[in-house]
Amino acid sequence: MIGVKDQMKKIDNILEIEDLHVSYASRNKLFSSRNSLTEAVRGVSFSVKRGETFAIVGESGSGKTSIAMSILGFVKPDKGTTLFNGLDLGALKGKSLRNTRRLIQPVFQDANSALNPRMTAESCVMDGLSSEDRQDKKETTLALLKAVGLEADHLKKYPHQLSGGQKQRLCIARALAPEPELLILDEPFSAQDLSIQAQIINLLLDLKENKRITYLLISHDLRVVRSLADRMVIMKEGVLLEEGECGDIFSNPNHPYTRELLVSSGLLGSE
Repeated sequence: MIGVKDQMKKIDNILEIEDLHVSYASRNKLFSSRNSLTEAVRGVSFSVKRGETFAIVGESGSGKTSIAMSILGFVKPDKGTTLFNGLDLGALKGKSLRNTRRLIQPVFQDANSALNPRMTAESCVMDGLSSEDRQDKKETTLALLKAVGLEADHLKKYPHQLSGGQKQRLCIARALAPEPELLILDEPFSAQDLSIQAQIINLLLDLKENKRITYLLISHDLRVVRSLADRMVIMKEGVLLEEGECGDIFSNPNHPYTRELLVSSGLLGSE
């Protein structure tokens, strides 16, 4: 009999988004009691292949983070279907939903907000492990910290005792603790200087190779996308404008807005 894990492995697309709509209530005027709906995502559809890095690119307000929040369950969509390993996340409940969501982990932009200031690095990572054996947890925690470039002497340190790059590495280690299949990277580099960015990009490339993780990268930085992603979509004002292989889009963009973004980033001539 084929188990659930075996069935999942046979599905080529780890994530499928179909006709996603997300909106938020907003006040019309400062002293008005009436709310109106602002559409952040309007009918977006795409799929992510297992083992690839897929980027959602757009400026602030394009809807890219709203898509990530919807996948993670932090925002309820108005309409649409999200399939993970062929399972409809909107239809799952209870233990099935919890077990499935453990396989999807986020790494956010602001490591300071993402980390509990009262927890040591060791506690942050151990909290995400499923094993009940404390010694096993300690060994796994140390292995995860070493995998992201941290050492044993970081175990007992609190977030304020770590550098910006070390905090982001700790966030990645914590995200890896539940053994996820999909990491959602929401602008994970924008708070870092260029040298730290390069280190974390190299780290993510190594982890992808060694742990066979799929990445969904949310970014406005096309240079980062070019370094990490295999395929990408371009978004503006909640609408998907262009989708394709990164090499094709960077060399020959189809949509005028995509061309505009590439020219403004210095990645394409203005002719």
